[in-house]
Amino acid sequence: MKLFFTKNSEGEVEATMQVGTSIQQFSYITMLQELLKNNQFDEPEFSGFDENEKAKVSELLSKINKVIEDANMSDLE
Repeated sequence: MKLFFTKNSEGEVEATMQVGTSIQQFSYITMLQELLKNNQFDEPEFSGFDENEKAKVSELLSKINKVIEDANMSDLE
């Protein structure tokens, strides 16, 4: 799954996601469903973000991966 983040001139962020070959509006539910199948994000694409903002988003995505991983491990126990 690949995420695309775009910041407009007013600082508002829009997120879209690619699931398979389809690009669609971002949905938390779809993101979680996809992460439960395969806990991996492709490298996100950013438009209008500075390096610090990109790093913060990437860190957040890593934390989401860790939570899903921990939840999957709990299910196995």
